[in-house]
Amino acid sequence: MLFLVGTGLAGKDLTLQALEIMKESELYIERYTSFISEEHAKFIEKIAGRELKRISRREMEEQVSEIVKRAKSSNIAIIVGGDPLMATTHKILAIEAVRQGVKIKVVHASSIVTVAIGESGLDFYKFGQVCTIPKWQEHYKPVSFYETIAKNISNRQHSLVLLDYSEEGRASLPIGEALEILESAEKHYKKGIIMNNTKMLVIGNMGSESQTKLYGSIDALKDVRIAGPALLIIPSELSEIEKESMSAMGVKEVE
Repeated sequence: MLFLVGTGLAGKDLTLQALEIMKESELYIERYTSFISEEHAKFIEKIAGRELKRISRREMEEQVSEIVKRAKSSNIAIIVGGDPLMATTHKILAIEAVRQGVKIKVVHASSIVTVAIGESGLDFYKFGQVCTIPKWQEHYKPVSFYETIAKNISNRQHSLVLLDYSEEGRASLPIGEALEILESAEKHYKKGIIMNNTKMLVIGNMGSESQTKLYGSIDALKDVRIAGPALLIIPSELSEIEKESMSAMGVKEVE
């Protein structure tokens, strides 16, 4: 049987169901779709009493058929940071399992999306479509995320903006670089939604003791440094309850 097991955002987020499955399965861990620290991985190995076989993005994508085939005769568990099926890679794995007639079970856990919205103090029902800011390269500078943000703002909705994650660097796109990309996209579209005084929320290292939540203008946030996964939230109009909730949730305003 094939298992997709979510770890949540921290080692102790694991469910009892996840632990039971891991103790009876051959374990693989991938860390390119979602962040899992080496410390977290070692914690999982310790409580599961089994070795975690690290699998690269290339191996995961090229050997998906072989991984599923092995699950026909033994229990194979793919350990995923956050909540499984949030990434296309895992959906493809599930599709392949169905094609090969292999039973698959998903063990859900907290995800960066749900935790970020909760930790922000903002109203869940006021969030629009999620988008991602990719790392720009010389001949690769997509700006579709700007269109999503603009649409959300026109609908008076908040924007949850994920930042491209580097498996090698174990960190998200640096905040300063992400803000520069936003400003460049604004120069391209010229809709006036990303200005120096545009306020947004930066959340980093969610679920850990070093969790950071900062709210301020682009100018105030440009020098923020976060060693680990992070994301942005660009709020639409804030209600008084949301403002109070942000403060109650420990969001620090910077100037």
